Amino acid sequence: MKRSFLIALEPSHTLNFMIYLQNIYLQQENAEYRKFPYIKPNVIFHEDFAQHFKELWEELTEKMIEGSAIDSELFVCHKDMFYDRLFIGASKDNEEAYTTIYDSFKVWWESMAGGFSIESSVYNKLDQLYSELTSFPDTTASERLDIKLIYDQCLLGGSVFYRNFAILSIDDFYINYKKIIPKLRQCIADESK
Repeated sequence: MKRSFLIALEPSHTLNFMIYLQNIYLQQENAEYRKFPYIKPNVIFHEDFAQHFKELWEELTEKMIEGSAIDSELFVCHKDMFYDRLFIGASKDNEEAYTTIYDSFKVWWESMAGGFSIESSVYNKLDQLYSELTSFPDTTASERLDIKLIYDQCLLGGSVFYRNFAILSIDDFYINYKKIIPKLRQCIADESK
């Protein structure tokens, strides 16, 4: 009997918040970098933000892969973790600016324009992705591929392809589609061959 193969796609609450913070940080570093959200809060990021971001990104990704943490719980229950790791925390003004960023993301994410729209934006590509991945014989070795969807590219984080797990942006489904297929095949390939 042939095993079935499943693609589980979910927009990641936590990783999208990280992208939101990344884009705010990059805009502060370079005024010509214009990405969503295009806001200029009066916030002081950690002096080694890029390194701390990468470490936190990898830590959060590992928790999601292991299944030891539910994505939305990481965002809601560990609100202070993002602040403590990525911002300079000595000032009340900085804490208030972070809270405004956090609340702004939360309002956007919970609206129809946030998580729902991100997920809906790639549904028409899922059948094509499924067909392409299942057309290779070694796909049957894997039963499931979990994809966490992010609204923009992660420029400061680490790897986005793991065994049976990937983090993809909307751009990956449309602009970088042909480049991601071989990488996704490696995520689900039979390692015994």
